[in-house]
Amino acid sequence: MAFPIAIVIGAHPDVYFAACTKLPHFQDELGLTGSLRGSPEELVKCQTIDLEVPASADLVIEGEIRPPYEETTEGPWPEYLKYLSLPAKRPIMDVTAITHRQHKFSYAVVAGTKENYALRISNAPMFYGYLKNVFPDFVVDAVFTAGSAYWHHAVIKVNKNHYELEGMQYNVALTAFGFSTHVDTVILVDTDIDINDINEVEWAMATRCNPKDQVHILPEGRGYRIPPIVGVKDLLENPRLTKAKMIIDATVPFHLKEKERAGIKIFEKARIMQVNLQNYLKPEDVKKYLR
Repeated sequence: MAFPIAIVIGAHPDVYFAACTKLPHFQDELGLTGSLRGSPEELVKCQTIDLEVPASADLVIEGEIRPPYEETTEGPWPEYLKYLSLPAKRPIMDVTAITHRQHKFSYAVVAGTKENYALRISNAPMFYGYLKNVFPDFVVDAVFTAGSAYWHHAVIKVNKNHYELEGMQYNVALTAFGFSTHVDTVILVDTDIDINDINEVEWAMATRCNPKDQVHILPEGRGYRIPPIVGVKDLLENPRLTKAKMIIDATVPFHLKEKERAGIKIFEKARIMQVNLQNYLKPEDVKKYLR
C-alpha cells in the first residue's frame, strides 16, 4: 500500500510554528495554526494524492512512498543544535506532482540560528500546561532554555511553601521527563526566581543547591538522536539512543528556609533600604529634581 506525502514549502509562518509544537495526541496542528492567526486555516485538495494542504503554500511537492519501501542514505545536514546530523536511512518518495504559484516565494530558516530556535518557543506553553494539569497548585511556571534550543533543558518554578511539599519538586521533575524524549535536564527553582533570566537560574544553583544532596543523575533513558552524545551511539557495536537524565534542585531545602543568624534569615536576599529623598533635599531642590 502506498503512503501519500505532501511537502509544503513557503507556507504562512503560523504553519511552521504549529508544525514545531508538541501537541497532545489527537490535537490538530492546523487547528493551532488557525488559533494563532485568529481565523481558520484554508485547505486545498492535492492534485494526485488524497491529501489537503494549506492554501497559503507557495509550492507543494506531491508523492508517495511505495512498496517495497526502498531506503537511501540522507544527510549529513546542519541541525538545530549547530552540529551536522549523522547520515541515516530514509524511505524514497516517488514524486507525482509539483504545483506552485506563478510568483512563488519561500524562505529558509537556517539550522542552529536564533530564528530556528524561535520556532520551538511554543513548546514551553504546552510543557507548562502538561505539568500544571498534574500539579495545579505546586507548579508556578515552566520554560525551556534558549541554550538547549528550547527543547532539552527545562526550568520549572515551584511553590514549596509548606514542609509537606518538600520532595514534591522531584515528582514534578520525573513527570517532566515524560513530556518528551528530548528533555534531558530539569532545573527546579523557587517562586522568587525569574526563570526567563538564565543569570537568576544560575544564581539559584550557585547559592541554594548542594550537589551532593540536590543533584540527581538518573539511569539512561531514551534520548533524541540529534544531540551528538546520543546520536554517536548509533555507531557503536551495541547501538542505542539513550542518555542519562539529570535533576538539579535549586530550591531552598524547606528545613533551612527559616534559619537565622543575628536575626537575619540566611536565605533572604539582601535589600537596599528605601530612602525618601525629600527628607534630604531643600524644598526648592525637591521641585527641581523630583517630579
